Amino acid sequence: NHLAGESGSSSPCNIGDVGSSLPSSSQRIEIENVDTPSDINTPYYERDPGLCLPIEVYPVDKRDNVRKAYIKMGPCQPILDKYPPIPIGKQTRRFQHSRFQRFSWLEYSIVKNKAFCFPCYLFDSFPSKYRTFTIDGFQSWKRINCRKKCPFVHHEGEHNSQHSFAMQR
Repeated sequence: NHLAGESGSSSPCNIGDVGSSLPSSSQRIEIENVDTPSDINTPYYERDPGLCLPIEVYPVDKRDNVRKAYIKMGPCQPILDKYPPIPIGKQTRRFQHSRFQRFSWLEYSIVKNKAFCFPCYLFDSFPSKYRTFTIDGFQSWKRINCRKKCPFVHHEGEHNSQHSFAMQR
């Protein structure tokens, strides 16, 4: 079994300052590509969390290997000069890469301009109870800095939350 990252590069998708504009669909950042679930023994897995196949679509006997490969690569945390703005009322807001420091579990999808939860993607129950952070992606940047209403803090929950169980696994 040759898993992703064994070829010498195990960086967690920190692709550095890639410029202020997003790549067009024909210019996708080629880090890793999606393989079909039936061919898990290849060294390529999709890095952008907005394009990753759900773990449940892989054969049951291959899921642990897929999880191990993603764990070895780590969360996808691209650092961009500017993230695309999202209009919220009369204002626009953007994802900020500084959020990776506070929420080490956080992933960002360049393709969808949305945030995802890395451990919940790997270990969430099926069907997912947390679609926003595992399948659909989170994009409402409005209350991120508000401690009591911060959606990321709310997602983390208490020590017995689903997110905490995923982090332990």
